[in-house]
Amino acid sequence: MHCGNCGTELEEDDSKFCSYCGNPISRPVAPPPTIQPNNDEELRRLREEVTALRYEAKKSSSWAQQQKSCCQCILILIILGVFFSLFSSLIFWSIF
Repeated sequence: MHCGNCGTELEEDDSKFCSYCGNPISRPVAPPPTIQPNNDEELRRLREEVTALRYEAKKSSSWAQQQKSCCQCILILIILGVFFSLFSSLIFWSIF
């Protein structure tokens, strides 16, 4: 294998950088294997797996959204608490 930048032959096949110019070595990536169902039963099983994975992904994203909304509400309550405590202390000290 050769460096794509300087053309130097690489000494080690598992090196990540060229030993001459230091350029990162890009390895050709094989495409993922395609799944070819052998029959209708296997196709149905694969569809059920995909449906289950989509459901789990949607379920976890809704949980993350609920957590985000809860954190936002708590932050707003903290800010309002600080604001009202400062405002009430200003009113209290302005009376005396």
